[in-house]
Amino acid sequence: MVHNAGRFCRNATRAIHAGLPSAGRRALTLTASGIALAIISGLFAQEPPLAEEARRQLRSGDFKAAAASYRRLVEQGPASDEARATLVRALVRNGDLAEASLELDKALQVAPNSAAVQVAAGDVFFRRAAFHKALAAYQKASELDARYAPAWLGLSRVSYCLSLSRSAQNHIRKAHECAPDDPDVLAAWASLLRSRPDHIAALERVLASYDKDSKPARNLKAHIAADKAVGDRKTGILASPYHNAEIPLRTVAHGPHTMHGWALRVGFNDKEPISLLLDTGAGGISVSRRAADRFRLEYLGEEGPELLGVGDEKPVPFRLALAKKVQVGDVIFENHTVTVADRTRDADADGLIGTDVFSQFLVRLDFPKGKLRLTTFPNQTAPPNFSE
Repeated sequence: MVHNAGRFCRNATRAIHAGLPSAGRRALTLTASGIALAIISGLFAQEPPLAEEARRQLRSGDFKAAAASYRRLVEQGPASDEARATLVRALVRNGDLAEASLELDKALQVAPNSAAVQVAAGDVFFRRAAFHKALAAYQKASELDARYAPAWLGLSRVSYCLSLSRSAQNHIRKAHECAPDDPDVLAAWASLLRSRPDHIAALERVLASYDKDSKPARNLKAHIAADKAVGDRKTGILASPYHNAEIPLRTVAHGPHTMHGWALRVGFNDKEPISLLLDTGAGGISVSRRAADRFRLEYLGEEGPELLGVGDEKPVPFRLALAKKVQVGDVIFENHTVTVADRTRDADADGLIGTDVFSQFLVRLDFPKGKLRLTTFPNQTAPPNFSE
């Protein structure tokens, strides 16, 4: 490739030499030589050490350190749109939404038409549960650069939260077309694979991309071990009739005057229900180890090293488990996976539940009336299978 670059410059020089006087030929030769050197230098240029370190910190799950490194890259300038956007996304992952919003405003002023910056905007909106704004930002990113895989992954996440499961999965397929070897894309792609061996094989490819001693690698190992422990059993099966449902939402308060969020009463294995905080940005179900032991959940595989905390929260060890029965109102699931942690993230609830648990329904949160409304998909008498 270097040889071809040099040959291109020599040929271009020769093509113009004939029409120039000798002084012009000498100047053009010097110019062309400079261009060739610039091309060759670019071909062999290495990523700056700070950028390389920032990328490593991000991949290892050290979002606080990654944000600090990307901030230094931006302050040293001139920073790429990708660096500005990644600073915002690292701050979001670290739970520092206020600082992420400030950096996002700066990035939008500099590069409003950058796909990377629009994805960062989508991440901020998504974490604030402003799903329609997040959807618009991710959509704009995909229009600015249809080959930018993070835009399609963002669209898939927000589509799941808006109960647009078929669209979400199509967005993952589009991301996979754009970047089939990207670890984040491959992890999302694995979720679409109906064959458990294929699913595990895809996750093992993701695992190979991590530093083997990093926190994400050890967590993923635990996930793979749990998948292997499940074996041929189908999980997350809707066992109750497929019909519309209304489930009461309960307010969660900090003290007598401060509302903190909304919770659902969830029962496990026919035991007394507990309150799980409804988290639109979370996935699946998580409970405390004390609750898991009380419900006699089946632990799967090995213990993961830790669930990453948000901001300055300390990470906590976790395990994956299987509940034979999960009941939310009149909706019943069988063989549902549950994340079990030593402590819950919120002291006012016994765990978390994400809206993706109800992906077989159209989900509407009616906060004024305190209802979670589940509606069957049109012309469906049974839960839809979006993988088909």
